[in-house]
Amino acid sequence: MPDHSQALFSLPPILGAQQRGDSADGRGVDSNRQTLLTQLGLDTKAKGFIVLHVGNHAAVVGDEYVRITVFLAAVLFLVGIGSTFKLPTVRYVLIVVGAVLLVLATVLILIQPGLPA
Repeated sequence: MPDHSQALFSLPPILGAQQRGDSADGRGVDSNRQTLLTQLGLDTKAKGFIVLHVGNHAAVVGDEYVRITVFLAAVLFLVGIGSTFKLPTVRYVLIVVGAVLLVLATVLILIQPGLPA
């Protein structure tokens, strides 16, 4: 997984130039300190929202994978206990329910996000 923290948390080019003292008028950071702090404050808030969104998305994806694992475990359970029943109707019903859960789990796996590039 590539590290996107540098891209997400890097300062905008103009703000970075101001911090280095490369402003257009050559006065550096001290003359524009209040403007810089205001921009940095807004930028920090925006970064916070980005990190919050990325974290929430990761939590949702993790929850989906847990749900898929539960469906696959249910398939194994239903097919496993299906072999213990003597009535063929009950066996077939459990196999059909297990097959439906297997198809559902497969579809859920296919719609999950892929590996990061």
